[in-house]
Amino acid sequence: MYISNHQVYLTGGNLAPLFTSTVNPQSTVTIYTPETNTWVSGSPLAIGFASARSTVMASSGLAVAYGGLVCPPGLSPCTRANANYSDRVLVAQPGNGSAMEQINVGGMAPVGREGACVVAVRNSIYMYGGSASDTTDPGAVQTSLNDMYMFDTTSSPLTWVNLTSTARVSSNHYPSIPWSWVTCAAIGDVIYLLGQPANSTAAYYSGVSMIHAYNTQTNTWFDPMNLFLPTPPPTSGPSAGLIVGVLFLVLLILLGGAIAFALYHRRTHPTTKMAHRIDKLLPHIPFLAAPPAAFMGHNRRSLDPPLLPPLSPTRPRSFVPPMPSRRPASRLTMLPLPSPRSPQPVAEVASPPPPTPEPEYPLEAVLQDAAGDQGLEAGDWAVVAHVYEAREDDEVSLEVGEMVQVLQVFPDGWGIVKPEARWRGMCPLADVGGFCWRNPDAEGLNGNRSLMLDSVRILLVENRSIPCRERDGCPVPIAAFPAWKTIADSELAP
Repeated sequence: MYISNHQVYLTGGNLAPLFTSTVNPQSTVTIYTPETNTWVSGSPLAIGFASARSTVMASSGLAVAYGGLVCPPGLSPCTRANANYSDRVLVAQPGNGSAMEQINVGGMAPVGREGACVVAVRNSIYMYGGSASDTTDPGAVQTSLNDMYMFDTTSSPLTWVNLTSTARVSSNHYPSIPWSWVTCAAIGDVIYLLGQPANSTAAYYSGVSMIHAYNTQTNTWFDPMNLFLPTPPPTSGPSAGLIVGVLFLVLLILLGGAIAFALYHRRTHPTTKMAHRIDKLLPHIPFLAAPPAAFMGHNRRSLDPPLLPPLSPTRPRSFVPPMPSRRPASRLTMLPLPSPRSPQPVAEVASPPPPTPEPEYPLEAVLQDAAGDQGLEAGDWAVVAHVYEAREDDEVSLEVGEMVQVLQVFPDGWGIVKPEARWRGMCPLADVGGFCWRNPDAEGLNGNRSLMLDSVRILLVENRSIPCRERDGCPVPIAAFPAWKTIADSELAP
């Protein structure tokens, strides 16, 4: 299917019962005109195609179709075992009605396939994934692909270029598993992909709900949504289209409802974690990427008062002393120290206030005094200073003194961390302590926890026992380990 001259063209197809091995490729072309709400038949294709994919060049109106299943001459319908995967490229010139003709394309052509993503970006055609014959397993009917090809429609002759091995990865995001029956559409220079069935025959029509994006200018894959809101339900073989430059996937109606609910939740519950997630997601939605000036700023507090009701106060949190430095060697001087004593009245000297009870673990007190995000960066190892109970499925519970690695940091103070021997999750970085080992590998420790622990000495600094390591004679605070919670208080004494 493609759109040209304000008309919708349906080409080919498979006129066979569902969930069977029968293939009945069609050569018919049917044209729908929205203005008159009428269907008419167009010039048929030279050969029947099933499951071919097509697109149209926005600049030139050139329609391009690739791949599909074809039956041997004189044998139609046929079975999948007898059908062939086509590697032909068909084009329809603008103003030439519905006639599509085969053209020759140079270069190393992709292997014939069905169910691929075919999309036009500027003057180029991009093709990704699909299903093809499994040449490595004679007993298998087909296999899924994860290759990317491109050809420039302005070049002469048209030449295929294999981009699979040169595509770069952004934020460890790449659709490494093969994709078939994937749909795609382009906004500007970015291609968006959605939907893919499992690679096994038993789950062929089960589908998934992953979304990937590919920047054709930087040749880079990236995650367009960060999955902060629900994606559409798992699907196989969906459709996609463009309306005024905005990507509308058929199943994104559900996502649109989720966004509407999220915006309502953001308005009525402005201090919840869901509101934080919505703030992270909104810049990634194309039609919300450039808000008016009244919306500029950090999180929700910069919104004009008439737009939202007064913000309810956030839950109380203990004071977090500022620790601006990011260099481990400077964090000792940033620990909270007692303020200079001021002269006290005679009555106060005679009757001093009752002493503050000592905490159960001196280490815990030090960690909580040094709590805060401390300028944590992705890759840092840090210590938990406050207990945090996970409230949602994508969060992680934390215990005081637990060692975690920071995987991602968000501007609003939340982040993704991975505790040792447990799965990653989100948490507020204010609950992660300030003692941090920025780069264990650079210190020659290669992530060996036992070596890091052997290099630690318990020192007394300003009447507080804190974990330190000596470097050039200067004590440097570093990350705490879970084993330190078992050290007796007497061992922490000076």
